[in-house]
Amino acid sequence: YYNQNGTMMPMYCVEPGKSLSTGDNIALLSYISELTNSTLTNTLDIEKMLGRLFLYAYTNEASSATEQMSQYFASQLLVWEIVVGERDEFFNHVSNQNGSNVTDVLQSMNSSVASKVKSYYDSYVTSMQNNLKIPSFCKLRANSAETYTVSANGTVTLTDTNNVLSSFTVSVTNGSATVSGNMLTIKADDAKTAVVTLSK
Repeated sequence: YYNQNGTMMPMYCVEPGKSLSTGDNIALLSYISELTNSTLTNTLDIEKMLGRLFLYAYTNEASSATEQMSQYFASQLLVWEIVVGERDEFFNHVSNQNGSNVTDVLQSMNSSVASKVKSYYDSYVTSMQNNLKIPSFCKLRANSAETYTVSANGTVTLTDTNNVLSSFTVSVTNGSATVSGNMLTIKADDAKTAVVTLSK
């Protein structure tokens, strides 16, 4: 499509395998509900994941140049993987339960082109996985959070083996916390449970 400056921009398909005539439309939620892979079934989770992807994927001017087309195609493959359920909440690949995977289309391409697309694809995957890393002692959702017992002085120290703690802001109710490198020390208020939330 052309943006307000008259620049031709790439568009991405979010419903692979759906035949739609001109003027037809389909709700993303109804499309997702028909899929057999159920890694990211919540529409909001999928929208967030697509938003994160385009921090790294191709969003520049549409072009037929080899480099730009390779970046575009790699980005499109990842968009499809997200919406068909081939990526989990940490962007790990989940094999398609129907037997074939999105990246199988690379086998039908010229090997040098496929290699270039795969290089960008791998780069975007690495960037996404790094973006989604959380401290090793954390859980993504509150209802699955770990519980830790404090020592006699009311503190507990946790070490982040993923080395990403410095990218997060720490907030605490019923206590306080200090960060030193990859170590988080939590002090609970007397006779209370401290609840710690990390946000990025």
